[in-house]
Amino acid sequence: LRNTANISGADYVGGIIGNYYISSNYNARTTQFDDFENSGAITARGECVGGMIGSFGGDQDNYRTLYVSDCTNTGDVKGTINVGGIFGYAYATNGSYIKNSSNSSAIEGEAYVGCIAGSALCITVTDCENGGSTLTATKYVTQDGVKYAYVGGFVGEGSEAGDCTNEVDINYTAGGRYVGGIIGGVTTGQDRTMTGLR
Repeated sequence: LRNTANISGADYVGGIIGNYYISSNYNARTTQFDDFENSGAITARGECVGGMIGSFGGDQDNYRTLYVSDCTNTGDVKGTINVGGIFGYAYATNGSYIKNSSNSSAIEGEAYVGCIAGSALCITVTDCENGGSTLTATKYVTQDGVKYAYVGGFVGEGSEAGDCTNEVDINYTAGGRYVGGIIGGVTTGQDRTMTGLR
């Protein structure tokens, strides 16, 4: 699938899919996205904004395994919360991955911002690339009086990463917590493996 058009909206905006929501009536256990490409500028006034998919998830306790490979984003992506070159927000089951995918555009948001995904929960990011893109985050979210940024070269809030190299400067000065070259903040609660990170 290819998108070359510029797209603008409010919330849940993507170059290919705005929101992929899995209801409890959906019996398939896996979802697979292969060989997606976006070159259009994706601009939103709100949250969950991605070069490929704005948001991926489902009913509570009804998440599915997600396989993503060989996806490319070259269009600039701009939004507020959960902004990424491939996904704005994605929540799947353990064993899910985003691999062999790349972003080479400017990504800009307020918090939960990454060149591959703003949030990629229970999803391993492996063999992905940033090529010449810039990452800018400007604000934070406040929970129980604490300011959180969640800004990462690949993923703002994530789980695992492997064989990824970040060469993208991260521009963040707003004062929120959790800013990292690969992942801003790692979701805890189970064993995590990180290998081949540079």
